Amino acid sequence: MRIRHVLRSVGWLVFVQTVASGKRILEAVLSLTLLIVLSPLFFLLTTAVYLAGGRLERIPCLGRWCEPFYEYWFTAPTGFFGRCVLRRY
Repeated sequence: MRIRHVLRSVGWLVFVQTVASGKRILEAVLSLTLLIVLSPLFFLLTTAVYLAGGRLERIPCLGRWCEPFYEYWFTAPTGFFGRCVLRRY
């Protein structure tokens, strides 16, 4: 009786871990596929910003537990209205 309960618990843990691993693999494959498919669009947008006179700025920020990191911003001039900062949140 006790062995059956232990086997059922172990079986459930194996099932949960398998589903979690499968989900992680699916997310990685899907994100890599989207990155490859959308990379030409990212390249065209980056090129358009550079041709419009924009540039890439590196801004120092504080992250979790006050660890410093750099955030990258594209800045693009917008004619008479000054500068428009395109941020990635």
